Amino acid sequence: MLLPHQIGLKLTPISKSQLSRIQKIQGELFIKNDNLFERIATANTVLDSKNLEKYIQNDLNEFFIESKDYDFIKDVFFRDLQETTRKLSVGDAKERGRDYVLILLENLSLLYHEHFDQQLLSLIYQTTPSYCSYLLHNKNLIPYFYKKIDRSQMHFIYKQPVLSSLFLLSFLFESLILNHKESQDLFILSLIKDLGMCFLPKSAWGKRNLDKFEQEALNLHAINSVQLLKDRLPLQLSALNLIENHHFYNDAVRDILTDQKEYLQNNLSQGIETSFIALSDLIVAMKSLRPYRSSYSNDIIIKVVSRLMRDQYKIEELALTRYIQHFFQKVQDAE
Repeated sequence: MLLPHQIGLKLTPISKSQLSRIQKIQGELFIKNDNLFERIATANTVLDSKNLEKYIQNDLNEFFIESKDYDFIKDVFFRDLQETTRKLSVGDAKERGRDYVLILLENLSLLYHEHFDQQLLSLIYQTTPSYCSYLLHNKNLIPYFYKKIDRSQMHFIYKQPVLSSLFLLSFLFESLILNHKESQDLFILSLIKDLGMCFLPKSAWGKRNLDKFEQEALNLHAINSVQLLKDRLPLQLSALNLIENHHFYNDAVRDILTDQKEYLQNNLSQGIETSFIALSDLIVAMKSLRPYRSSYSNDIIIKVVSRLMRDQYKIEELALTRYIQHFFQKVQDAE
């Protein structure tokens, strides 16, 4: 028999939407209440809205299940991603694209939990080109999909790479700076670039001030992403270098936001592809609300992007800064 402080050793956290895919649990179901695990369902319980209603109404977003139920959930969402990919060209375009991106988000969160799941990593990598092709023919729907992900109850750690990838692809499709294949490749790399965040403890995800271990995990997440992806996907060295360097603007951004006259430029010599991924990640992160800070206005985001780009990429800077206001207005108006 496990003691109360040992219960967590046999449990796996899942989201409300993931739990909703189980009709009957094989093991026990828990929530966390004041850092203690509270059993809310016993083994072989049929799950319905009645026995979960009070937890759903309290906006509880995380439940804890045993491994046999977690394996079932993984299989369900794995099959869902396969099926929604096949159906992208069938039926209502808006509905199909929305279903795919929401299920992609769920699978990405599962991958962060089990980052060595080769089958799931390969599936995500293999299905995204189909979604990119779908988005090329449904560009007007990208702000709507962005809004759906942004308003979902999934943690921002999982939402960030999906949102930044959608913004990036929308900009590239609109600007025609890169061709479709190049844009698609950047979308995929942007989506998987933060896999190394899996090593940052969940307890640190909403903290402003990290301890030494947590800060190191955050600082190394891009390098860790490369190590987790190397030799597991058919990525060229240039693609891995792009992932490793997708935060190369960070020091400069801090200087700009603190109004320092001289900000670091000695490392700002990456290619335009790396800059696009880094800037899309930055724009979305600044636009998004975090537990430890408010979101930034479009004007501040545009100021930062302009300062970062104007010396090296003047034409691209004009295109991107003009697009920021345009895109987020479309997101706001999307229905």
